[in-house]
Amino acid sequence: EWEMNKCYGCDLCDDACPVRLFTAGDKLNIIYNTWNNEDDGVPLYSCLTCTACTNACPQLVDYDSYMDIRRNLIVGGPPAAEIPHTILQAVLAAEAAEDADEAFISIEDYPIDSTVGYYPGCVDYIDQEMIFSHVNEGSMNLGETTTAAFTLFDEMDKEVTYLGRDFLKCCGHDQKWQGLTEVFEKLKAYNQKKLNESGIETLVTSCAECFRTFALDYELEDMKVMHTTEFLIENGFKPDLEVADDVTVTFHDPCRLGRQMNIYEEPRDLIRAVGGVDLVEMEHTGEDALCCGVSSMMSCNENSRALRLQRFDEVKATGAEIMLTSCPKCVSHFECLKFEGDPRHDFEILDVVSFLARQVEAKRQ
Repeated sequence: EWEMNKCYGCDLCDDACPVRLFTAGDKLNIIYNTWNNEDDGVPLYSCLTCTACTNACPQLVDYDSYMDIRRNLIVGGPPAAEIPHTILQAVLAAEAAEDADEAFISIEDYPIDSTVGYYPGCVDYIDQEMIFSHVNEGSMNLGETTTAAFTLFDEMDKEVTYLGRDFLKCCGHDQKWQGLTEVFEKLKAYNQKKLNESGIETLVTSCAECFRTFALDYELEDMKVMHTTEFLIENGFKPDLEVADDVTVTFHDPCRLGRQMNIYEEPRDLIRAVGGVDLVEMEHTGEDALCCGVSSMMSCNENSRALRLQRFDEVKATGAEIMLTSCPKCVSHFECLKFEGDPRHDFEILDVVSFLARQVEAKRQ
């Protein structure tokens, strides 16, 4: 309540909120409706927790934390209609149970041969979810970002241990922001204990949501948590790369990586270092970047589709042939729109790590 009372009604958060694009409402309606137990048709779960409002707020009111608290008060989590990806949700909920622990390899039996560990996230599960539950035609291979990351680690001659999903459970990001606190805490407890006993000193991941969760919501003692782009920059990744043909690209800032973790320049520095690449920014970029429209695998529907359509219009306006980003969830939601087959959306969508690995492989050949 103290946090909410910092608000003095300047409406800057309303202007920044992407939810207004498809609800005819605003962020404050969502907040104050729940606070006063009222409802004007703007549902609690339409909030994307993208931090655009707090970023615009002169008082820095932490609205995302408020949404987290309110969702935790709802017994049973969000309505099924808000979570279309039911296969993924069922798998992760079952994974949180204690009797699922035996399905994961113990520290004693797992080959940990470095103090740096790489966690892939749930990319393979998301690939399968899109294949089995999506009505449109299309395919993805988000798991390729893991292969790409190790291509770059190899190019740097950096020894990194793969901490697979047979060793660690889901980080629990989606469960936390859906209000499923009990499920999140079980996943966190298992992973946290295992990581703290593993001897890993630096935990690296290419998933912006995993990165944010491990860094802010876990207690990993003295372990350093890094996004892959951050790790590459800090360790001097300069492999003298160039594209075969000059190409124009643009970059989409993931909410979790940018506004929530303040990582904007690292992926851009890596992109600009590749010869023959022209990086052109979209209308909304950096702190003002639009959300991909889906948070925690919720509200992946016709409403949030409006956000992706607007983002695609911004991509086209740059003349980019490739839209780069640094989050597999963003890639999957944008690819979801591309699955519809609109010929205007003829640009490629790619993770920065995959883009860099592609140039490394080309140089090796």
